[in-house]
Amino acid sequence: MDREAFRTEDRNKIVSILNRLKAGRNALTLTLADEEEEWSTTILKVCPDAESLFLSLPGDYALVQRLRDGASFDLTGLVQGVPVAMEALKLHVDAQAARDLLQIPVPACIYYEQKRDSVRLPLGELAFAVRLLGEQVALPGMLLDISYEGCRVGLAADAAPLLTSGAALEALAGVFPETDHEEIFAIALCHWQEVEGQVEAGLKFQRLPMRQQTVVDHLVMALQRRVCQAHQRVG
Repeated sequence: MDREAFRTEDRNKIVSILNRLKAGRNALTLTLADEEEEWSTTILKVCPDAESLFLSLPGDYALVQRLRDGASFDLTGLVQGVPVAMEALKLHVDAQAARDLLQIPVPACIYYEQKRDSVRLPLGELAFAVRLLGEQVALPGMLLDISYEGCRVGLAADAAPLLTSGAALEALAGVFPETDHEEIFAIALCHWQEVEGQVEAGLKFQRLPMRQQTVVDHLVMALQRRVCQAHQRVG
């Protein structure tokens, strides 16, 4: 299994991950340092301009009191299947007046990890145009690499603010090799990063019908054959 572990301090990416957790109403697990007991919470509001993040109250008065007394805690959860973690958090210094929620500073960093069962293969000069689609969103890009389970798409740098806002991307559209029409594949955005003047988005295919999975499989197998042929020529 291929693993990619990330620690990001990029402000826009952190806010993007927080907004996606909020939009998905994802449950987060709260743990205190060096303790095994777990509590659940959710993100209610993200206010990057105010440097604040608001969480629902766990149903444990003693825990809430410990947090308000300055106890440090961690948050872990999943955003579209990708594990994320925020560590050594404390309530905001001005949060004592907020009795019905927890207010913390926006984390300085977030850890996230993508796990995949198949290695992605670069398209190189075979890269072709695609679009990422969401509600009232259509981002043009280039398919950079692909596996049986997901892909990576290069986007223009001005896509970063949209991704930071937590905008939901639901589909990838493009004319794949061996097809003569545009296919629309269901996807989920796993992560994104700014690389050399563009944005690269990591995507996971979502329960593709057999016909579409076959289209993906044929492209992956063609790229695998290409890699093998290249190695044989070098050998």
